[in-house]
Amino acid sequence: MSAITSSSFFLPQADAAEVKLMSFNVRHCEGMDRKLDIARTAAAIKAEDPDFACLQELDWCTARVGGVDEPAELARLTGMHATFAKAIFYAGGQYGVMMLSRQKPLRVEQLPLPGKEPRVLLLCEFADCWVGTTHLSVAGEKERMDSIAIIKRAVAEAGRTKPVFLTGDWNSMPDSKVLKGIGE
Repeated sequence: MSAITSSSFFLPQADAAEVKLMSFNVRHCEGMDRKLDIARTAAAIKAEDPDFACLQELDWCTARVGGVDEPAELARLTGMHATFAKAIFYAGGQYGVMMLSRQKPLRVEQLPLPGKEPRVLLLCEFADCWVGTTHLSVAGEKERMDSIAIIKRAVAEAGRTKPVFLTGDWNSMPDSKVLKGIGE
């Protein structure tokens, strides 16, 4: 598993509540020890106790994970609601991103992103905010920048009504055009 990033934010309302977000590339729940262990991934999420856990590199019923529905299993083990977005068909199942949330989304949007290996932006609307996650292409900066343009439009549209929190695996260095583009 790769590093976990967890942050807390305050919603900009008079009765503002703290919101804890987590972004975690789970690598189909296979640890650095090369052992597939969904319970270990769920325990790492539960230890952070996020309101929203935005996960990248999830498998849904692929041969690689023995046909297990990882989103459903993570939801069961964490006691959270799962929303999965397919990026590609893979090994008899699907591969993509997902969000675990304490509440069921009011609305879910899945926007395809360009690339040799297609990617997806998952945006979920909740009562007080929108939360999104993605996993940008590793293939090249042009593909990532093309994706950023799509993401910026989607976030701007969603942000007209409530705050938007965006997470992801950007496959980019801190000083990259991609991260500068996201910052805009």
